[in-house]
Amino acid sequence: MGATKPEMAAVIGSGVTGLASALALAEEADQVIVCGADDVAGMRLPEANEERNAQVYALNHLSRHLLEQWGLWSAAKAGGRVHPYTRMRVWEKNSGASISFHAEEVDEPQLGFIVETRLIKAVLAHRLKTAAQLEIACPSAVDKVELKGGKAFFQLGGERTIQPSLLVGADGAHSMVRRAMGVNAAFQDYGQDAVVALMFSEEGEEGCCWQCFSDYGISAWLPLGKGLGALIWSCPRHWRKHLLSRSERQFNAEVNRLMALRLGPLQLRSRPVSFPLHGHLVDSYAVGHCVLLGDAAHRVHPL
Repeated sequence: MGATKPEMAAVIGSGVTGLASALALAEEADQVIVCGADDVAGMRLPEANEERNAQVYALNHLSRHLLEQWGLWSAAKAGGRVHPYTRMRVWEKNSGASISFHAEEVDEPQLGFIVETRLIKAVLAHRLKTAAQLEIACPSAVDKVELKGGKAFFQLGGERTIQPSLLVGADGAHSMVRRAMGVNAAFQDYGQDAVVALMFSEEGEEGCCWQCFSDYGISAWLPLGKGLGALIWSCPRHWRKHLLSRSERQFNAEVNRLMALRLGPLQLRSRPVSFPLHGHLVDSYAVGHCVLLGDAAHRVHPL
């Protein structure tokens, strides 16, 4: 016997996980509402010549197949901002030990794709706007989430009360839905922050992801085409403070001290930003009519 079709499904969270969940549910439920802080209706595809953004996803083939299934992959690629990578090179700074992976080893044309977060959100939002029986209640503030007898209730803007037959919590690491469900989460502080920036290299091998292990953490460069790449440096917190206090020239020097021999000189193309690295895993993904997805359920180190 198949699962009961939900009459109304609600998704709290307007990130990639929330939007993708809402789109999937729109094919199954009689009615879907998605809530979150982002202006989903105002999301647009970036132009081909628009400046790149360092906030990216590395998509594997399963993610690509899902976007293809929804008819979104061709739209994502249309602007030339989906960047396949065929090789990954990893090395250890002190010893010089290294390893390389290539798509040919697994009989694939590529290992995966580097895609800007805003591009994925934009193609998902575009489809959501045309989905029948789907309400985009974004941007919105979810003021209260409660579970009574396994059933979920939540309020939007302190005025509208919604009681879905299925509530999806895709509202991030500090999930209100998770707190309302009362599930336990095992938290782990990695003692590191991620520093993210857009950087340029004249010599970096296109289609190759680079990763360096050193006493200063784990630094990676993910190609975005035309010599640009996203730098993600997972480093001790004191080093993050040091990096963000540097001038552009000094920041470049710190990065190149680790990576220039492999990638050639790297030059900063955006203001570096940072965020703390914490991990957690819940002991239950579902309680009653609620389910947790994405960072609300599990968060791990970028490595």
